[in-house]
Amino acid sequence: MWPELHSFYFNGVENKSSEWGVSPWHWYFLNAIPKSVTCAIPFLLVGLVYQRRETFALLDRQAVDLLGPALVFVGIFSFLPHKELRFIFPSLTLFNLAGAYGLSKM
Repeated sequence: MWPELHSFYFNGVENKSSEWGVSPWHWYFLNAIPKSVTCAIPFLLVGLVYQRRETFALLDRQAVDLLGPALVFVGIFSFLPHKELRFIFPSLTLFNLAGAYGLSKM
């Protein structure tokens, strides 16, 4: 059997991943992401709120475009009871990219 399909079936369909331990829904947002992208967080916030004088939006559109898919990805994985940092590794790149975007605005 295809290993990724078997893993998805075990975790997503059968929901047996909780046999390996569970964490609350907010674990990724309050523990995993802050510890993984610690240095990028201040710059990420700068990128979100920094605006030119001509725009009246609350958040920078380019930063939201970078963070949106990452937040959706992590949000979907937050529904699974068993959480591991390795599950959200692909999204960490986007968090760091948004931090680099914020750093470029300074």
